Amino acid sequence: MEQEELLTTANLTLAPNIKQSDTKDDILILKNESTQSYLSIARAQHKTLHYFKSGSNVAEVLPKLISSSSCPPLRNFYELILQAVEANILQKENDDSKLTPALNWPISINEKVILILSIISFIIGILGLIKSGITLPQNTLDVVLSYAITCGCLSLGYLIAASVLKGYQCEVYKPHFHWLSFFPHFQVDLSDSIMSNRMCQLNLSLSRIAPLLFAIGICGMKYPQFNYVILLGLFYSTWPLGNSAAINLISVYFKKFRISTSHDFLFVQNKLLTTILSKKIIHTDIKYLLIYALYFIIWLGLLLLVQVYIFQINAEELVPFFDKSKEQIGLNKFIIFSVIISVIALSVSTGIWLLAKNIAAYFRSKNTNKIKKNLPDNISDVNPTAIEKALSKTLLFKDSSDDVRKKITKVIKASEYKPKSFVFKEGETGEELYIIYSGRVEILRELNNGRYVKITELTEGDAFGEIALLQNIPRTRSIRAIKPTILLTLSRTDFDNLVVTILGENKIKEIIQIRAFLMSLPMCKNWHPQAIQRFAELSNLIEINENQEVLKQDKENLFFYMVYEGTFEVRKDGKKVATIKKGDFFGEISLLKNSASNADVTAKQVGKCLILNRKDFLKFISHDFFVGLQFEKISSKRLKQPIFQAPPKD
Repeated sequence: MEQEELLTTANLTLAPNIKQSDTKDDILILKNESTQSYLSIARAQHKTLHYFKSGSNVAEVLPKLISSSSCPPLRNFYELILQAVEANILQKENDDSKLTPALNWPISINEKVILILSIISFIIGILGLIKSGITLPQNTLDVVLSYAITCGCLSLGYLIAASVLKGYQCEVYKPHFHWLSFFPHFQVDLSDSIMSNRMCQLNLSLSRIAPLLFAIGICGMKYPQFNYVILLGLFYSTWPLGNSAAINLISVYFKKFRISTSHDFLFVQNKLLTTILSKKIIHTDIKYLLIYALYFIIWLGLLLLVQVYIFQINAEELVPFFDKSKEQIGLNKFIIFSVIISVIALSVSTGIWLLAKNIAAYFRSKNTNKIKKNLPDNISDVNPTAIEKALSKTLLFKDSSDDVRKKITKVIKASEYKPKSFVFKEGETGEELYIIYSGRVEILRELNNGRYVKITELTEGDAFGEIALLQNIPRTRSIRAIKPTILLTLSRTDFDNLVVTILGENKIKEIIQIRAFLMSLPMCKNWHPQAIQRFAELSNLIEINENQEVLKQDKENLFFYMVYEGTFEVRKDGKKVATIKKGDFFGEISLLKNSASNADVTAKQVGKCLILNRKDFLKFISHDFFVGLQFEKISSKRLKQPIFQAPPKD
C-alpha cells in the first residue's frame, strides 16, 4: 500500500489485542500480542492513536486533531501513523500480518533466585581463575570437550534467561538453534523484556553470563585445561557488538529510551538528509556513547591481556613452531596453535561480517519501507463492478449518484497502454475523456526541436483530456504511459450527455479556469494534479468590494482565502505589516490554530478570492501530506513559532 494512500484514505483501526507498559522515562510501550511487534511512544502520541479506535483514516483524524488544538507537527504525526502500521498497532483492512505465537514456557524463576545464583557463579568463577589461572588445552580431546562445554553453557544461559523472563510475566518467543555462530547454541527471543522493568533486563543479562562463570570456576578447580576456550565463550557472550549480554546491560542503565518516531524513519519526508542529521544531533546520547566506548576499550584490552598471558606462559611450546616441522612438535600442539590463531582471525572477520550485515539490513529496510506500488490490473479483469468502484474514487465522479456511475460504466471502455506508448500527442484532435484505472502516465510539452519535456505525472483516479472537449480545441499537451497502464475512455458524445449534463458546463469550465490559475502559481507548482483538482472543486470564487474588511483582528474567522485578483492590506494592532497580492493567501493561521484572526485584512480595490470554508480547508490539507507540510511551514514562518506543538522530548 502506498504512503499516499496510508496517510489519506486507508481505513486504519487500533488493534484490539494491545498490551501496554511504561518505562522509567515516562514513555509507553505498546505491543501487539498477536504479531509480537512493539512501538515506543510518548503519552500524547497514545492519545492520537486512540482516534483510530473504531476505525478511521488519516484524512478524517487530522482535522479533528487540528480542531481540538492537539495536532502535533505534521512530520511527527505522519511518522507516528507509519510506525504504528509497521508495528501492527494500527491495522489496515484485510490485514494479513503473520501471527507470532508465544512459547508455552514451563519454567519460571524468581528474580531473587537468579540474583543469588549469579553472585555465587561470579564468586566461583573468580576463585577458579585465581587457583588455576588460564591454561591452554593439552590435546585435541580437551579442545573438543571445552568447546562443547562452552556451547552448552551458552545454551543453558538462554534457558535460564527464558525462565527468568517467564517469572516477570513476559512471553518467550522463537526458540531455535543458532548455528551461524563461533559457538553454536540454543537461543530464544528475549525482546519481550521491553514490557517489563530494568531489573528484568539486568537479570536476563546475568542469566546468560552465569553458566559460563560457573563453568570457569569448576573447571579451574579440576580441569584447568578447559578454561581458555570457556573464557573465549565468555568474551563472545559479552563482546561490544550485536545483542550481547553486556551491551544489553549497559543499554539498560545508561542508554536513554527513545520513542520510535525519533529514529529509523519511514515517512519519506523524514528520510531527507537534513532531517536525519538534525535528529541524530538532538537525540545523541553522549553519556551512553562514552560508557560504550569505555567498555569497548576495556573488553578489547582484557582480550589482548588474556592472549598475551597465554602466549607468555606457553612460550617454550610455541617458539618451536617457527623453526621445527609440524611432525616434531606433534599434531595436538599444532591443532592448539591453529585454534588460537583462528580465534583472533575469526573475531576480526566476525566483526567485519556483523558490520556488513547491519549495512545490508539498513538498505534492506529502506527497500522494504519504500512504498510498494500495486501491479497494474490485467485488462481482462476490468469488469463493470471494478469500473464503477474506480469511478467512485475519482474527483470527477465521486459525488455522482450510483445511477449516474452505472450509466457511465455502461458506455465507458477500457484500453491498455505499454510503457513509453503515447495516449495522444499535442495538436491532435480531442474526442475522448480519459480516466486512469491503473498505472501512471506523464504529461509532456513538445519543444520546437521535437524533444519532449515532462511537466508532471498522473496516477490512478486522475482524469485528463477534458479541456479539448469543452473548448473544442486540439490537444494542448502530449500524454505518454510510464508503466503498463489501463485507461477508461469516454467518448465526446457520452461526455456531453452524462458529465456536462450532470455537473454543468459552467461549473466544469470554472474548475478548469481555477485549475489553470493554480498551476500558474509558484506555490502550487509541486502540487499533485489531484490536489489542484480537489482545490478547484472545493473552492468558490467570490468578489470583494473596495475597502471591504475581510478579516477582523481578534474576531472569529471561518474561511481560507487565496487572492485571485486585486490587492489586500494587512494590519496588526493598527499598523500595516504586509500587502497581499494575486496568488497570495491568508486566514490559514486562525483555521490551523482554531483561534481568532491575528490581524485585519482589507481590500484596497475590487478583487476576487478563492475561498474554502474551515471544514473544506482542513479536508483539503489532510488529503495530501505535501500540501499539509507546505502550509505548516509557511504558517509557522509567519507566526514566528511552530504552529503545531511538538510532543514531549524523549
